[in-house]
Amino acid sequence: SSGINAEYGGLGPVLLKENEALFHERLSNGEMKQYVLSDLIAGQVYELKVSYPASQPFDFTISFSSSSHTEELPQRKLLDIEKEEFTPTSDTVFVNVIARDTQRSLRPSPHVTYSVLYEKVHHGIPAQAY
Repeated sequence: SSGINAEYGGLGPVLLKENEALFHERLSNGEMKQYVLSDLIAGQVYELKVSYPASQPFDFTISFSSSSHTEELPQRKLLDIEKEEFTPTSDTVFVNVIARDTQRSLRPSPHVTYSVLYEKVHHGIPAQAY
């Protein structure tokens, strides 16, 4: 796991392993964090989940690409939904997660704390529920 982070000097993408959630991740308004998902099976459907407290009214934009550059594949803006399905075409995918404060709260938050996880999907059902 340290190989990926060392390869990027510790400043690049964060390694996210299948079925292993990263808890207490943190982004400020407009900030982006990039994750790298490796050892994927091309053509297999996966689901990426971003979970955050409803008391922190942030929107998340999640985009997928086949390299760490910012060329983006189709993306979906997540409002009250915390998951996105994707089907990789290679064994490695880079995921960009961007948080934006929606300012729906009376007391704006300087940041949002969230968890991120991905897993295989079988016949439309996430592996943990299958």
